[in-house]
Amino acid sequence: METEKSGRLAATRQHVISRLSRYIGPSLSEGAIDAAVSAGRLVEWKSPNNTVIQSVGVSIVLRNLSQRLDDYAKSAQNVGPATGGRHAKNQVCAPIELLALPCSTALAVANRANPTERPLHIVPTLTERDAINATGRGRAITFAETLTRLPHPKRKSYRTLFVHNCDGLDLLTLSKVLQRLPMGGWLRLCFSLAISPGQLRILQTITSERLTSALKATNLKLSEQLCGTSDDMTRVSEALRHGSPIALDRVEPGCTISGGAAFMRCSDRLAVPNETKAAFYASNFRGKTAIVAPTAIQCAQFNIDLHNDRVDYLRASDQQNPFIRLRNHESATVGEPVVCRSNLHRLNLTSGSIGKIVAIFDKPRIAVIEGTVVELSVLIDFESIGKTLVSMEELKTLSLAYALPLSRARFSEWEHIVVPITRSKAVDNTWIRQTSGIATRSILFIGTDNNCMRTSEGCHAFTEGLYV
Repeated sequence: METEKSGRLAATRQHVISRLSRYIGPSLSEGAIDAAVSAGRLVEWKSPNNTVIQSVGVSIVLRNLSQRLDDYAKSAQNVGPATGGRHAKNQVCAPIELLALPCSTALAVANRANPTERPLHIVPTLTERDAINATGRGRAITFAETLTRLPHPKRKSYRTLFVHNCDGLDLLTLSKVLQRLPMGGWLRLCFSLAISPGQLRILQTITSERLTSALKATNLKLSEQLCGTSDDMTRVSEALRHGSPIALDRVEPGCTISGGAAFMRCSDRLAVPNETKAAFYASNFRGKTAIVAPTAIQCAQFNIDLHNDRVDYLRASDQQNPFIRLRNHESATVGEPVVCRSNLHRLNLTSGSIGKIVAIFDKPRIAVIEGTVVELSVLIDFESIGKTLVSMEELKTLSLAYALPLSRARFSEWEHIVVPITRSKAVDNTWIRQTSGIATRSILFIGTDNNCMRTSEGCHAFTEGLYV
C-alpha cells in the first residue's frame, strides 16, 4: 500500500514538473516542486489567469518529505562553491534557485535561513526590512535600496541572497544583485506558489541567456523605474488633468510600481513593445490593467501579441479551450477581455463597455429575440450589466481589450495603466493628462529618451521630479 502511494506521489510530482519546466526550465522546477511537495501542496493548472493551489495527499507528503522544506532552506551550508554551469564562463554568480513557499512570509524565510551564512534579504517593503533586521538573523534591504546600499562583494560577502516577492523584481535590479553576489554564492528567488502567467514569463526572462549578455554591458541600459507612493496617484492625476505644475516626490525606499506614477526608460524604440507587455503582465497580477496606446493600429498589434501569448500558454498547459470569432476576424477564448465597438441595444450596452469571456458553450441556447431565432453560445461578464449570454451575431461588435485607445479606455476605471510613448502625433500634453485620469492606483509610461523628452515639453508630469 505504501509503495502504491509513493508511486502515485512520484507520478504526480513528475507531471507537475514537466508542465512547469516549459516556463522556467527543469532546474528551477525541481526546486519549486520540492518545496511545494514538502509543504503538502502541488501546483495544478486550472485557469489561464492564475495558477490554482490544490492540496494533494497532505498526510502522505508530510510522512515522506516532512523535512524537505527545512533542508532546502539550509542547504547552502553543505554546498561548496559552484563550478561550471552556463553562468561560469561569464563569471556571473553561482546557481539561481527558486524557493516556492505556499504561505511563508519574508520573516519566516529569514528565521529558517542559516545565520552563519550571513544571508542578505531583498524585500519589497520597509516593514519587512525592519522586521528581518530586528531578528538579527540576517540583513535586509528593499528593492529601491539595491541601487545604493547593496554591498560590493570585495567589502562584504553574502553567501546566500534571498529575493522575496519576485513580482516586484525587474531586470535592472536583478542585474545589480547578480553583480554584487560573489562566485560560490546562492541566489534564491522566493515567491508564492500562486503564480500567474505574467510572473512565469518574468521568471523565464530573468533566467534566460539574455540576462548574462546584459550583464556584460557597462551601463546596464535595460530599464529604470522611478515611482512615488501609492498616495501620489490622485494628486498626480488631478495635476495632469488641470495642467498644474507637479513635483513628484523622489523615490522612497520600498516603493514599487504597484502604486504611483512611474517612467520606464528604454534603450531603443524596438524595446518598447516588449517592455510594455512585460509591464502589463506584472501589473495585471495586482489588479485591473490596460494598455493605452496612441493609435488603433498599435492597440491591434498588442491585442494580437497578448492573445497569441494566451494561446501558447493554453497549449503548453494542455488546455483545450474553444475559440470564438470577434470583429474583424479576431480570435478570443475564455478569460480574455473584450470591448464593445458599437451599441448593443438588446443588452443596454454602449460603445466602450468592457467585459470578460466567462464561458463558451458547445450546445448554444436557442432564443427568440424580436421575432428572430438566435443562438446564445457565449457567456460574457460585462462591468455594467453583469453576466449575460451573447449571440454569434453580437460577437461581431466586440474586440479584444488588452490594449485600448484612449477614446474607449476612458469609459472604464482601471487600477493600473501602461502607456507606451511613441512618435504618434496623437501623443500630446492633453492626451497624457486624459490618460492619467483613468488610472486609480498606478500609471507607467514606457518609451525612449527622445520620445518622452519631446512629449514632455509643457507637460509637468515629466519634470525632474519624475524623469531622472
